Amino acid sequence: AIKGGANVDMQTLLDPKSEYNETLLFEAVEEAETYRVTQLLIELGANVNFATPRTPLDDAKGSRNKKLLKDAGAMTSEQIRKKFNLPAYDSSHCEIDGKTDFDLLGKYHDEYSKLLNDAIKKAKESE
Repeated sequence: AIKGGANVDMQTLLDPKSEYNETLLFEAVEEAETYRVTQLLIELGANVNFATPRTPLDDAKGSRNKKLLKDAGAMTSEQIRKKFNLPAYDSSHCEIDGKTDFDLLGKYHDEYSKLLNDAIKKAKESE
């Protein structure tokens, strides 16, 4: 996507146990003032619907970032869930004796992220 071969969808906050870490686009949308970076990443082909299970639109700050994402076809994780009739996110089973089991939660995050990302991928392939 970028001249020289850099990956515009490179994951930035790396959890070595997860396939679904935030991408550069998540970083760009966290600050309203960085809308030009958001615009550039979208122009370079960034995946606006990559789910961690949150999407960039879930985390976007500022009206310009939100508009850029929506104009590029971005959805919130809730919109993806409803559009593809997927089950609601429910991590309550990741608690043991009232305490969160973070290994179990991480696995559930990955499973749910995969569900969302696979639904988007399948829809794109059938276009």
